[in-house]
Amino acid sequence: MNKKILLQSNPKKLRSYPPRLANGEAGNLKPNRGFSLIELIIYSGILAIVLAFTGEYLYSIGQARINNVARVEVAQAAQIIISKIKFDIVNSTTISSPAGVEATANLSLSIGDDSVIYSLNNFYIDRNFNEIIDKLNSNQVKVSNLSFNKIANPGGIVTIQVHFTLTSLAQLSGGRNIEESFQTTFSQR
Repeated sequence: MNKKILLQSNPKKLRSYPPRLANGEAGNLKPNRGFSLIELIIYSGILAIVLAFTGEYLYSIGQARINNVARVEVAQAAQIIISKIKFDIVNSTTISSPAGVEATANLSLSIGDDSVIYSLNNFYIDRNFNEIIDKLNSNQVKVSNLSFNKIANPGGIVTIQVHFTLTSLAQLSGGRNIEESFQTTFSQR
């Protein structure tokens, strides 16, 4: 209690004591001066290196995503085209084009009383079903080299070989595109 009274009565003496640390020893507290120029340059350099690696990593992730999306687009377009052509050939009653063994760019067939024609029109495969035209591929994939070839079959069952190439319009690094060729064969029932 005497110390409290002494300290309160003499404010100058209170200021003359050096500050104490947690362990009770006297310490020197220096005023906060901030960062030196060298420290700022070092921190800026480290930050630039980290940002460069992060940017390159994010760029490679973006390119991988574009690559995957392009491959999926091509695979989905191929699946749709093949399944439609297969359904129509298998269920057809007559196939009028191709007539001979020469490959043609069109496939004309009949399913009962209905007429179906497949053709290539400005990088799209058109399916004309009784004058109703459906495009079988999206605007993200272009079709080229579409051909239909009738294969001679001694058993009398008409067999059609289908060939086409799909190219994704998504630009990958280096300006390249995903391109795949497909060839398959279907027979009437």
